[in-house]
Amino acid sequence: MSAPVIPVVLVTGLHGTARTAAVARLFLRHPGAVAVHHDLGDSAGGRVTRTVRFDDPFASVIEPGMP
Repeated sequence: MSAPVIPVVLVTGLHGTARTAAVARLFLRHPGAVAVHHDLGDSAGGRVTRTVRFDDPFASVIEPGMP
């Protein structure tokens, strides 16, 4: 039995509006997809925040980075 194929899309260098649109297209074209966003805005301070979005708007998870 083979493992299921999970499409992976890497979205980089986009501001919030464009990133949101790209993730929306991902979810439309690939139901059940997962989007992971790493916010590097405070990386100079040693903090990266990860947001995991699922194809269900009520299932998002935000994991604040550790300082």
